[in-house]
Amino acid sequence: MLKYAVGNIVPFSDEEKQGLAGSVDWVGLNYYTSDFVAYEPKPPGVGYPADQHCIYSYYNVKGDPIGDPTDSSWLWIVPGGLYDHLQYLQTKYKEDMPPLYITENGVGDNGDPKLTAKQACVDTTRVQYHQEHLAYLLLAIKNLSFDVRGYFAWSYCDNFEWTAGYTTRFGIIYTDYINDLTRYMKNSAFWFTKFLKASSSTSATLGKRQVEKDPERVSKKRRAT
Repeated sequence: MLKYAVGNIVPFSDEEKQGLAGSVDWVGLNYYTSDFVAYEPKPPGVGYPADQHCIYSYYNVKGDPIGDPTDSSWLWIVPGGLYDHLQYLQTKYKEDMPPLYITENGVGDNGDPKLTAKQACVDTTRVQYHQEHLAYLLLAIKNLSFDVRGYFAWSYCDNFEWTAGYTTRFGIIYTDYINDLTRYMKNSAFWFTKFLKASSSTSATLGKRQVEKDPERVSKKRRAT
């Protein structure tokens, strides 16, 4: 795409090309969502979509959505898209494809400040998101013989998101920004615990539980915001 947009502005010598060939130890793939894309020779506006001469849509020509929407307008849940990405990489690079790490994969929610930490820790959508994406990742390993070395959920805990600040929560652990950054495990964290212990349970939800040191009430600090 860079060469298409601006030409070969950084040419490599034959010696440099030989030195680069096969020098990659592994590839990291960040995957969150997928889009329908159409070529547009004269895209409106400015920015990286315009630079790519593409128009993005979450609906196909028949008006069918690509997946399920989330609280993040840019992120629709499309777990099969992860498999499609891996299939493309395997088809294009074949035996030259180095080992792969899924370096980011996750889904966010708006983080309603009116919710108690206990209520916010019931993140059924996030559990289903990771469960379905890991299922497609396993399918790629089996069907495509893909050498996947690791999977990193985004994120370990709620944090400052680079385009949304603290208004969007991606963590599997809840961060209470108002009360001393206290952290509580969400249902998704408990699900990952069971998954990593090779639990046979495939349920997307966990039973009722108590969040340690977090009562049902909304704290005075949180109520004041």
